[in-house]
Formats: sequence, C-alpha cells, structure tokens
Amino acid sequence: MKTAFAPIGVCWEITTRCNYNCRFCYAKKNLPELSFKKQKQLISILSNQGIKYISFTGGEPLLVNKIGELTKFAKSKGMFVDLCTNISHLTKQKLLAVEKNVDIISLPLDGSAEKIIFKIRGTKNHLQSFNNAIKLIKKSKIKIKINTLVCNYNKNDLKNIFNIFY
Repeated sequence: MKTAFAPIGVCWEITTRCNYNCRFCYAKKNLPELSFKKQKQLISILSNQGIKYISFTGGEPLLVNKIGELTKFAKSKGMFVDLCTNISHLTKQKLLAVEKNVDIISLPLDGSAEKIIFKIRGTKNHLQSFNNAIKLIKKSKIKIKINTLVCNYNKNDLKNIFNIFY
C-alpha cells in the first residue's frame, strides 16, 4: 500500500540577493523575486498543505523589504519560523521587526579564524559580526542555531569551532 508523503517543513530561498561570495552557494544570482502578495500566497499554500516549519533562506533574507511582515504571516499560520541569515544585515531594528515571529535564527560559523571563513564565505570580519549578532539575539527570546558547512578548508578546525561556545 502506498503512503502519501507530505513534508513537514520547507527551506524557502526567498531571494538570491546576497552580499557574500560563498564558494558553496547554489543560489542563482539575480533571479526575480515574488511580489509581496505572491509571497503571502505561497505561505498560505504551504500552510494549507500541512507545512509546519518554514526556513526563510537566500541569498540573504534580511535583504527582503517585508521580511518582518512575512515572518508574522507565517507565524499566524501556525508555522515554526526559522530565519537563516549570514548576519551581515542583522541590526537591532531588523531583529525587532522579526522578534515576535521568529522561533529560531540560524547563523553561519564555518571556522574559528577569519582566514578560514574568508576562504569559505569570501567575506572579512565575520567573527566580529557573528559575536555582535549573538549578543544582540541573546537579548531577545529567539533561539539560536549555528550552521557549519564542513569542507576541506575547515575539516581540521571543527573542534575549535565547537570550543568557541564551550
């Protein structure tokens, strides 16, 4: 007997716009984004199909003008909301815009040293931005999830990455 499969969660690449140059990024650059109305319609469709978890990813989802309203709409549909950001655009103002509607913020930490992170993400000063983001988020009730892409550049640094937190 066949059983119907319905996923409980989705990762939505809401934008391909991003200021990082990650070597591993699969986002195709400069793809058109849905209008705000169509974005809300998609959230409704997902909710009506039983989706209980939505991760707003990109690109960089904090570049989406109405990300706060979209997280609020997803939350109103009963979804668990994850905001997966590269942290470069995370400000107190943007955190306040999503604070009541985001359950968890996913942050990248791919190395314990800037030179490793630069090789992977193509950006400078990520560790300082990461530490600032952690301090900012800890003042809210949002939980934090750390994502680490394991690759040749950091495979010998995993213990050091872990030790940053313990």
